[in-house]
Amino acid sequence: MRKRILKFVLLGALLGQALWAANGLLEPSVLQTDDSPATQEDVAALRSDIQQVRDEFQRKYDLNTAATGRSLRISGIVQTKLTVPAQVTLNTYNSFHVPLATLTFRGSLKKDYDDWRNLDYVVSVGGGNPGAPQFLDAYLNYNILPANQSDSARLAVSFGQQTKPFGLEASALEDKKPVINQAQFVAPLGFVLRDVGLVFKGDIFPANDFGYGYRVPLLEYSAGVLNGNGFNQGGNNKDKFDTLYRLIINPIAWDIGDGQINYNDWLRGLSIGASVYDGSSRLGVTDNQVVTGVKTRTGFDVAYVRNPIGFTYEVVNGEDERVSGSVDVTNKIKSAGSTFTLFLEFGEQFVNGYRNQSRNDDWWPLTWQPFYRIDNWNPNTEEKKNNIEIQTLGLNIFFAETTKFQINHNVKNYYEPADADGDRDAARSAETVVQFQFGF
Repeated sequence: MRKRILKFVLLGALLGQALWAANGLLEPSVLQTDDSPATQEDVAALRSDIQQVRDEFQRKYDLNTAATGRSLRISGIVQTKLTVPAQVTLNTYNSFHVPLATLTFRGSLKKDYDDWRNLDYVVSVGGGNPGAPQFLDAYLNYNILPANQSDSARLAVSFGQQTKPFGLEASALEDKKPVINQAQFVAPLGFVLRDVGLVFKGDIFPANDFGYGYRVPLLEYSAGVLNGNGFNQGGNNKDKFDTLYRLIINPIAWDIGDGQINYNDWLRGLSIGASVYDGSSRLGVTDNQVVTGVKTRTGFDVAYVRNPIGFTYEVVNGEDERVSGSVDVTNKIKSAGSTFTLFLEFGEQFVNGYRNQSRNDDWWPLTWQPFYRIDNWNPNTEEKKNNIEIQTLGLNIFFAETTKFQINHNVKNYYEPADADGDRDAARSAETVVQFQFGF
């Protein structure tokens, strides 16, 4: 390495002398120095050497560097999972599989260095076995209001395929969920899938603790219009778009006075949210007319995410109009789901004082996070003995910057299908699930 640096220094010195001669400061035929003269042949040889170095550098750059038309950052998430049921049956069995693998590309199409009103893009693909990879995120995001002032309101708009900002569980990205299996209500209520549309997100009345670089707004809001058909799907001839609204209150910023708060305030990490989804679903076609049904969702959530103890609580209600016998006859099905999660944290990862310390590149603070969760789901609240309850006792171990090990023991309480007499017997099953989740 030192020899290579010395070579570049010598080449630079000779190049400087050559430029000096070219400007007529020395005789063009003979370049006189204190030690030895340099002829025009020497200068030509030097130029040839410089061109060889330049060509070698360009060759290695072309071979080893991926080039893009715009700025680009690549990241990804991979999950590897093992499921071991307490009793192997026809529908439950031991299994190794990869539930999810994603690859995300994000960057900026336009940089605004004055107000940070950037135009950014996000594209991600993902899949798991069984299943083929497909597009997850594909949207543009633009900051309508300046984003470089921590004491001013913010507003951004996203256009394309993206997650739905509804509640806690549905809006959390894959690497932020504490439990291996997501809440029961997410899939049947249509929140497991991304959707295509236009979503506005912003906040007002921000408060700051400048010593910790901590910013929290009093109110956060989201509003959007969506196709309502899930990801990678267009409209389906409905008469209107689905609409979605979400509001979050952060009590720590309630009485901010001069706009400053204390990072160590006991209210830090407490948020209260409410969400409303109003849409419709296509039920069929009769007399050449598309028949649509009601599809509404309402949610309420409370989260207190703090070190070393925290909890989250979320309740969601759904109402769907379904076909009963024929397209002209419909009935409304009401459903309800809720989750409560209590967790502890032992370690240094979520303490800024430890994370900001200078360490080796491969060092990351170790954190243990035991938790308990209860998850209830009733697909039809008007039917008796229809509730499904899953209790989970688990442990998350964060041992690298983007990697965690998860172990969950799930106990499921439910009711068997009705027998010939119409009775439904209570039943119970259990399973242990282990998962590595790592990112890059």
